[in-house]
Amino acid sequence: MVELLVVISIVAVLVSILIPALGLGRESARSSVCLSNLRQAGVATALYQNEHMGFFPHSVSNPGSPEPWLDFGVTLSAITTGDQPRDLFGGPDGNAGLLQTGKAFLCPSASQNVGYRHYGTMPLIYTDYDRVVDPAVWKRVKMMRIDALKRTSEIISMFDAPQNFKKPVTDVAYGNSISTLNRAFTNQSVYETQAGPLYHNYYTAGATDNDDPIPAPPNTDFTSSSANNDQYNLRFRHTFGSTGNGLYTDGHAGSHKMNGGVLYRNLRPDAP
Repeated sequence: MVELLVVISIVAVLVSILIPALGLGRESARSSVCLSNLRQAGVATALYQNEHMGFFPHSVSNPGSPEPWLDFGVTLSAITTGDQPRDLFGGPDGNAGLLQTGKAFLCPSASQNVGYRHYGTMPLIYTDYDRVVDPAVWKRVKMMRIDALKRTSEIISMFDAPQNFKKPVTDVAYGNSISTLNRAFTNQSVYETQAGPLYHNYYTAGATDNDDPIPAPPNTDFTSSSANNDQYNLRFRHTFGSTGNGLYTDGHAGSHKMNGGVLYRNLRPDAP
């Protein structure tokens, strides 16, 4: 009887040791799939650039713009599948049907396996349309070309992003991530009006904090209790909420710790 109790105790100890290790192994596998997704997005971006004079695709348009709601995920998915880029919302009324972007834009470590996109882009890399300077005219934000970047292996272009659970469950945007990130980590709002043609070039080339880490974000998904800017933050959802995955402008992908793993220079295309 004593021997049996000893064996049971040993088995219990071994199980208590193995279960966390198995959980870490599963999370490591999910992170690897996420990194593979981002690398696929990098390949698709390179293919897009080959056909568009080196320019990055835009992240998303806005209602009324020349390409309403054409999402970067739709554009890149269309390239990888050989399909033609199209509006995110199909049909004559603009929202009759949702074009799925495929599993390559779904992170396996997402809080919920819903939505069609769990990654967001940096606003000066994958640009968008808006009408900040002239409310009557839609203008594309200054477009970025790959040959204009000097530190392609350091500049993050896409990253894990918070899911939007503030929308009703019946809304097509429920569970998706916003297309354009990084507003919380810049010196000015992405939509702040400035004078001159480079009014969106809000990264400060002469900043002295380029080598400083960005502040740790709230690291939560976007819910009814979230501040509006929370949806623009990076999301560190891997390794039990301590790391996040990103795509660089040279096409490689990597993992980053939430505390100190991402520097300001990683988000500033014009930083030296």
